[in-house]
Amino acid sequence: MFQRATDVVMHDAVNPDFLDPDDQHIPPHVLLDNLRTQLPARLTQETGERTVCHGDACMPNFLIDPETLRCTGLIDLGRLGTADRYVDFALLLGNTRETWARPEQAQAAFSRLFDIHAIGSPDRERLEFYLRLDPLTWG
Repeated sequence: MFQRATDVVMHDAVNPDFLDPDDQHIPPHVLLDNLRTQLPARLTQETGERTVCHGDACMPNFLIDPETLRCTGLIDLGRLGTADRYVDFALLLGNTRETWARPEQAQAAFSRLFDIHAIGSPDRERLEFYLRLDPLTWG
């Protein structure tokens, strides 16, 4: 994922619309350099917790049964592979943050996601790393 971001940034192909509003005024190479400082730690974490990831875990890519509210399928598997599970967690949370009408709804969804995966204390810095890296990969 980092190599893809490096390539997109190097080709000046970052779509600023995909960036967090707080990052849209920062040159993409600076954003990438800021993330590079965390890369060794993230690679170590990924090595220990690598799993199958969708790679673009946003709500439009999940098929949900309207009666049971269970996921029945996934689409857009172009980035399917193995990675740190926090990649998909970060993208899912980033994609749904505007879904919730109240902060307590967002917190309940956040807690539920990590409870389902038996993660008692989610690593927020790790989530933030992938949430900031992902927009740099879409060129």
